[in-house]
Amino acid sequence: MWSAMHYGLKILLLALLFFPRHAYAYFDPGTGALLVQALVGLLATFCLFFRRIMVGLRAFFSGTKSADSSLSTSEPEKQDRQSS
Repeated sequence: MWSAMHYGLKILLLALLFFPRHAYAYFDPGTGALLVQALVGLLATFCLFFRRIMVGLRAFFSGTKSADSSLSTSEPEKQDRQSS
């Protein structure tokens, strides 16, 4: 056990010696905005994906005919169906 720990410690010390301490780089506002936009897009994608799964599961367990009917039809189409 001690030999594995010493081996890991030696690797860590060698890595610290060969990597620079200062990174001469920065994130400009465009890069920051791109990262924020990507995170918001991923969050929205995950939320809609899991919402779709939950609607399908609820429809399956409640015994309704189609889980897609509430997601694929728009409000005017629903009103047209109700009025006819």
